[in-house]
Amino acid sequence: MDEHIQKFFDTFIMDDAKHLSFNSISEANDWIEEELKDEDYVDCERFAFLDSEEELVEYYNRFGCCGSYDAYITVENRPAVIGRNFGH
Repeated sequence: MDEHIQKFFDTFIMDDAKHLSFNSISEANDWIEEELKDEDYVDCERFAFLDSEEELVEYYNRFGCCGSYDAYITVENRPAVIGRNFGH
């Protein structure tokens, strides 16, 4: 993985750990939609398991402009990150 991307995730995970646990990706998506229900223009859905370099690179590349909301979570006992952008 690109060193810049790795540094981003290392910092992100340490600084913004939510440590929420979900039984499925669908359940995690429902949670984040509820978290952002009052925000405008929510887009740039992203999700990655931390043990998948391919998913982490795609996650990093899906960041957009304006505000973002990201969380370190666990899905099916696997560490993951989930996020959205909002407020264009």
